Amino acid sequence: MLVGASAHDLIHRGLGFDSELASTTEIDIAIAVPDRSAYKSVITNLEPEGDTRIRFRIDKWSVDLIPFGGIENPPGTAVPHPDGHTVDVFAFQEVFDGAELYRLPEGIEVRVPTAAGYAALKIKAWVDKGALGWTKHTRDLSYVCM
Repeated sequence: MLVGASAHDLIHRGLGFDSELASTTEIDIAIAVPDRSAYKSVITNLEPEGDTRIRFRIDKWSVDLIPFGGIENPPGTAVPHPDGHTVDVFAFQEVFDGAELYRLPEGIEVRVPTAAGYAALKIKAWVDKGALGWTKHTRDLSYVCM
């Protein structure tokens, strides 16, 4: 499922808007996996990028591969690495369950959150990161309100 800037761009266009939105350069993809070993099999041959532990260089793109699903323990928290590093995936399963299927120009089909699902993920990110001074989620929430 696409999340982040790629998702808000598709949602924006899907609602009939053609104005440009500010974007980031990375692609955020949430992947449903049953456990840590399944996630490891996805990332094994990928080149890590940065220090997030979920960002990889794929071709010319920075891609965040965010695991959710059976890997969550407790629900809403994924632990993709043996060192205990956690990833907050609150409501990802619910948003995925309600996501819409989009066909990209390349013919690839991907799930994209509904506007409401996207808003739920961004509100949670804003609550978590806003206290740390991050403002990007505030901008993303303004797109939802628009």
